[in-house]
Amino acid sequence: MTYSLFKSTRKSVLIVSCFAFFLGFCLFSANAYAFKVVEQGISKMAPNNQDSNNFEKLTDFPQDWPIVYYWVKYADASVGDKIVARFQYIDQEPTTFSEVSDVIDKASELWIVNAALNPGKSWPQGKYKVTLLVNDKEVSTLEYEVK
Repeated sequence: MTYSLFKSTRKSVLIVSCFAFFLGFCLFSANAYAFKVVEQGISKMAPNNQDSNNFEKLTDFPQDWPIVYYWVKYADASVGDKIVARFQYIDQEPTTFSEVSDVIDKASELWIVNAALNPGKSWPQGKYKVTLLVNDKEVSTLEYEVK
């Protein structure tokens, strides 16, 4: 009898676990995984001041460049989702130095954010990355270097 009870309990746990996984997948995957990065880049100049068909996509910057712009064209987003760009210095222990967030109000759009230096300062040489998150889930990363 104990073996039979153990076997049925194990079966019940398996069924409940499968149901919970399926429910979680249906509820949570729709928002973050429908989101598509169409194109993205890092630029010295604000993308809205450039030719919209040919934005800069740089991979390295001088230490004294005052503003680094991150831009992303996206599609299939859900209105009301939270979008975040996290700027990090990654040569040593990853250090977040800027994080910009917004609420998505269009399913497809160009989103532009930046990280700026304080006057008289310079970027430390090394590797950096921008991580794009939607509803706290990572959807893309882009690396660049300061030389």
